[in-house]
Amino acid sequence: MFTKPVDINEVPDYLSIVNEPMDLETMMTKIDLHRYSSAKEFLDDVDLLCRNALAYNPDKDPADKLIRHRACSLRDTAYTLIKAEMNSDFEEKCQEISRSRKKRSISPSRFAPEFLRTNILTTSYKG
Repeated sequence: MFTKPVDINEVPDYLSIVNEPMDLETMMTKIDLHRYSSAKEFLDDVDLLCRNALAYNPDKDPADKLIRHRACSLRDTAYTLIKAEMNSDFEEKCQEISRSRKKRSISPSRFAPEFLRTNILTTSYKG
């Protein structure tokens, strides 16, 4: 659950409900490509994943309730781990660096390891 992009062939109405899909595979790719400059940016995608799951899966039947529960559990776990493991001063410094890079129009992907500089870097990601 949440590991791969939603298969539009299986759920053709998904994009009519969810405007900005998100999944863990996309998030891992963004990590590899240094698309996250701070924990906040990572947690924003976790929130997006959770919002999408809640929007698409109404609280009606047991299967939908399970998906909703797992999405909220994933969000809660991510926030708990970040809070427990990351120094808040470090996060503030990361956000400061991110703002500085944006002012200078420097992409975080520029700092990705050379072995990742293949066609994957030309894939359009927001961030």
